[in-house]
Amino acid sequence: MLIPPLTTIRQDFPNLGKRSFHHLLQLVEGHEPPHLTVTQPELIVRASTASPHHSAVRYPDLMEAVRRLGEAPQSGGGAKE
Repeated sequence: MLIPPLTTIRQDFPNLGKRSFHHLLQLVEGHEPPHLTVTQPELIVRASTASPHHSAVRYPDLMEAVRRLGEAPQSGGGAKE
C-alpha cells in the first residue's frame, strides 16, 4: 500500500480485449475495422491529489507520521545549529 494512496486511471481492460479481438476478427474475415475506437477511462481520485487540509481530515495518523518525520534528526553527521 502506498502512502498517500495515489490517484490513478481505471481502464476497462476486459472490454478493450473484446474490442481488440473483434477488430482482429474483422481483419481476418477481410472487413475493414473501425479506424478509431474511443474508450472512457475512469479517474480514481485518492489522497495524493487532495488538499493538505483534506488529507489531514481523512488520514490523521498519516499526517501525524509525516509531521514526526519532519521533526526527526537528519542523518549525515552535519553540525547542528
